[in-house]
Amino acid sequence: MELLQLKYFLAAAKTENFSQVARLYCVPASTISKSISLLEKEIGVKLFSRQSNKLTLNEAGKIFSENVSTGLDYIEKGVSSLKNQTENTEIRLLVLCARKIVTDFIGEYKIKAPHITFKINHNSATEFNDYDLCICDANSVPPNFNTIPLFHENYGIAVNKHNPSFCDPICLADLSNEKFVMMYKDAILTKDTLNFCKKYGFEPKTDIICEDPLYVRQYVEIGLGVTFIPLKSWKNLFSDKVRLLNFDDTNIGRDVVFCFQNSQCSALCNSFIMDFQAYIKDIS
Repeated sequence: MELLQLKYFLAAAKTENFSQVARLYCVPASTISKSISLLEKEIGVKLFSRQSNKLTLNEAGKIFSENVSTGLDYIEKGVSSLKNQTENTEIRLLVLCARKIVTDFIGEYKIKAPHITFKINHNSATEFNDYDLCICDANSVPPNFNTIPLFHENYGIAVNKHNPSFCDPICLADLSNEKFVMMYKDAILTKDTLNFCKKYGFEPKTDIICEDPLYVRQYVEIGLGVTFIPLKSWKNLFSDKVRLLNFDDTNIGRDVVFCFQNSQCSALCNSFIMDFQAYIKDIS
């Protein structure tokens, strides 16, 4: 039983006409007739009823046709997956949180797969649709996107070490009179800061707004305000000029996820996701 033989059969099952199938495949009609006869002999069942010049797919043929069609679909999907794996060498990645963790992982991933290239964006105003994979918090996932969990992390608060008025753990409500250093309003960290402060009955007093997380940390280091910090993602990023405090409410946190638009990732993206999940498990 050969693949082309099965394709001949499916075309014949659809048209019930060997001559049409022969024209489709640019072969003599006798080739199609002989191929179908050999197939029937091999499986031991007649697939067509033959009366004079009329050809009709019988009940056995209908059952066989459905199963062959499904089988060929799986074969085509398998071939397509292999082509994606061998031909696609670029991952378009939108990283809206956990930048340091993602950067460290890509450094290790490139050792394993040096031929893979990355197009990476950190701009929260970017369209998710333009990327193969997005890394963000669960609350930022657009409608109709699929998600794969990565990790949960709690928020804390970063304060200048020379400010003695803070205890650890701290209640968020105790920060209602403090000056905050925050990123622009579209940033996940800013949205979460505003939402959690609202739950505690106040709007944070924003003294400095900065687009770059690096400078947010530096403004805290020189004592110009306090800022929310993701405790896992920003671990070891502050100097000894800063104290990192936990919140007494352990519900103040976020879930970091992969999200993507298609119902299935490409083979390359799926491999990247699994390796990243293993990396997260190793560093946790």
